[in-house]
Amino acid sequence: MYCGDDVEAVVGDVGTSCSKFGLAGEDTPTLVVPTLVGKKPPVPVHPPSQFGGAAAPADAATSPYVLGDLYHARDVDVLHPIEACAVANWEALEQIWKYAFESLHVDPKQHPVITSAASCFANDALQNAANRDAEKYLEMMFEKFEVPAFYMAKDAVLDAFAFGRSCALIAEVGAGATRVVPVFDGYHLQRPAQYSSVGCNQLSAYLEYLVAKKNPTIEVRPRCCFTRKLNAHGKLETIALPTELITPPLMPGSYLKFMKSEIFRYMREATCTTSLAALTNDSTDDSSAMTAIQQRYELPDGKTVVLERECNEVAEFLLHPKNFADGGGAIVKTEQHAAAATKTLAKGLHKMLYDAVQLCDADLRRDMLSNIILCGGGSLTNGLTERLHAELTAMVPSTFKVRFTNVMKIERQFSVFIGGSILASLGSFQQLWVSKREYEEVGAHAICAQRFS
Repeated sequence: MYCGDDVEAVVGDVGTSCSKFGLAGEDTPTLVVPTLVGKKPPVPVHPPSQFGGAAAPADAATSPYVLGDLYHARDVDVLHPIEACAVANWEALEQIWKYAFESLHVDPKQHPVITSAASCFANDALQNAANRDAEKYLEMMFEKFEVPAFYMAKDAVLDAFAFGRSCALIAEVGAGATRVVPVFDGYHLQRPAQYSSVGCNQLSAYLEYLVAKKNPTIEVRPRCCFTRKLNAHGKLETIALPTELITPPLMPGSYLKFMKSEIFRYMREATCTTSLAALTNDSTDDSSAMTAIQQRYELPDGKTVVLERECNEVAEFLLHPKNFADGGGAIVKTEQHAAAATKTLAKGLHKMLYDAVQLCDADLRRDMLSNIILCGGGSLTNGLTERLHAELTAMVPSTFKVRFTNVMKIERQFSVFIGGSILASLGSFQQLWVSKREYEEVGAHAICAQRFS
């Protein structure tokens, strides 16, 4: 058993888009990196020497993996460890944790580790897969990294801890999905939890669809396809790289796709906002009622894209995904879990909040409505809290008060890490650690069935 302040546990939150790491007791993560791993192509083998000897790799000591800043590593295949809130590539996930331990300058053999686990999934099949993933997580931590103790906490519970709430309705708009999970007395309630396949990645893809539809003659090319040089007048100008430099193997397709998606992520974060105007119109014609605020966004090649209604329409996709099925359906069907995505596409965020409250016990509904916490990267969309407040107020009886917890943006973005940092520092939590001895005696399957299911 460990003792509160002396633990120095490593806290990790590996999300679909972004991973946060630090030590217990810290207010913000020390390390924030994209949840991506670049894998270099196989190292060419030198031919046998004319003086004898076997063939050998060009540099056997060089790791094929690139982590952290991938923007300048143009010759790598981009691997995504997490997809649809589940582990998709264990090899890449292991490399991210290895990079985190090295960057934090800690020996994993000397520090217990606490990480987050998704609170709900689209269907039972994915939930069962997550239970199996928990077993693999224990095996990775105890066998690969040889940590002394380990714990997995549900992300919704950590969100509630971050804001000092034991009873709250957590609405997390993440990169891979949107989830609404009630938390009561420090436990997540599985039955009322709501899941939607629409996340920030889908919003960015929808923005890409809208931009291409409005500007068919403009080809959006990522920044890695250009370079800057001084011209004859001594000024920097943007020049397109030759085609042979932006094609495999010098620049793999997965890298180009990642860099292009980053453009639309930046564009969405800079320009998109939620409008209250759509609230007063019929739900089937929301897009025509949005306020057209013209915004300009400069592309890497210097061309400018003008956004008007698109700024509101992308955010509206969170609330009424069915209304934008022309682009939304095509986006979601390209995701890995297509069947689950299609099934969960129709429900908007405000309806998810309402349904989650309705499925709670009657004596919990008032507390849930008065303690709504909006978190995740997508929650930073301008005007989203105000719009959700107006929508929910119109849906519930007037005797119920709808209240969203007012928190800073950085707390929303890092809420899972902050909650893990607080939880691992509590003296009352220390008896919950899964020790290496317990793992060796009981086994991963039994531990996960008892503690993490």
